[in-house]
Amino acid sequence: MNLPLHFGSPQYLPLLLAVPVVILLARRSLSGLDPIRSRIALTLRAMLVLALALALAEVEWRRLDDRLMVIFVVDQSHSIPSKQREEALRFVDKAAAELDPARDRALVVVFGKEASIETEVGMGSSGVGGGFDSIITPEHTDMSAALRLAMASFPQGSQKRIVLISDGNQTRGDVTLEVEQARQQGVEIS
Repeated sequence: MNLPLHFGSPQYLPLLLAVPVVILLARRSLSGLDPIRSRIALTLRAMLVLALALALAEVEWRRLDDRLMVIFVVDQSHSIPSKQREEALRFVDKAAAELDPARDRALVVVFGKEASIETEVGMGSSGVGGGFDSIITPEHTDMSAALRLAMASFPQGSQKRIVLISDGNQTRGDVTLEVEQARQQGVEIS
């Protein structure tokens, strides 16, 4: 179960037990005040201890969103035979068609020596079955540039997923560094 509350330092949560202690001790020390001022002072003290405990625990309220953004990162270098390129196109079209058009989006990034955003797929578009329009240099394979472009293309507030379609023959860049950075940002990579 995903809760919208997250604690960066949960070891400080036991400090919340100090709130009832402060209330009990404050009742005795505030007994000389009139009832309204006593309640106000008691409430302020309890809120101060509560705020301090939550601040030390680094409480965060996260908005849970069920929207999904899938970016298909497709290798279009010379090392990919034309038959496998056609299979990649069919795979992207089929996977994008299975997304929920009411809340999910899919985008295609093609790459060779450089990367380029191709098109949004699904949601009533004709898909990529006819091929890609982006002009890239197919003599090299730079997966790291493609992953950087994909990471920069995600909208705020959605779940993020990258589907990398490649033969894995990287000739430029360091894809392992980009994959690690993506995972640290909560991006699922397939």
